[in-house]
Amino acid sequence: MLDIVFVLQSACLWIIIADFIAWRISVSYVISNFTQTLRVDIYDTARYRVVAKMATSDVLIVAGAMAFMPLQSLDAEFRIWNYQAGFIIGISTAICLFMVPLIGARHSISMLKSQKLADLIKLRSAIPKKDVAQLEAHLSHEDRIRSIPNWPIDLNLITRIIGYVIIPPIAWVGAALVEQIVNAN
Repeated sequence: MLDIVFVLQSACLWIIIADFIAWRISVSYVISNFTQTLRVDIYDTARYRVVAKMATSDVLIVAGAMAFMPLQSLDAEFRIWNYQAGFIIGISTAICLFMVPLIGARHSISMLKSQKLADLIKLRSAIPKKDVAQLEAHLSHEDRIRSIPNWPIDLNLITRIIGYVIIPPIAWVGAALVEQIVNAN
């Protein structure tokens, strides 16, 4: 009877997890489609940072859920295969929830950049070749547009994600190794 309770508990838990993941992925696709149609000023792509923060929040929720996985073996021996399904689903879900909404924003930013660069290249042909100051100003403007990142992500965001997603599994492995050493002695 006790085994049936644990199997039913695991089944209910995985149904809830699957439902949540399906819901968040569908929300991510809707946001991706919305950001593809969103037109913003190419000089101010800060509106897309909200999408990046949402994607980061989803990754952090998945990482937080994965951090609870060791609770399932508090009274048992650490066995890595007990965590395989959680790692596979957690990591693939985190990647999907991070990339899907940002792909739409990337597409929109790339389109805005290419349109603006095409307009600037057309305008460059009208600048007299002897007017070096105006030509240099125009070329530096083109370089500035080219240097705008296609992804609405800053480096602080990436380091925060790496810190929250990579450090907990390393801590789990370290704790398991210490437990094995203590139990061996």
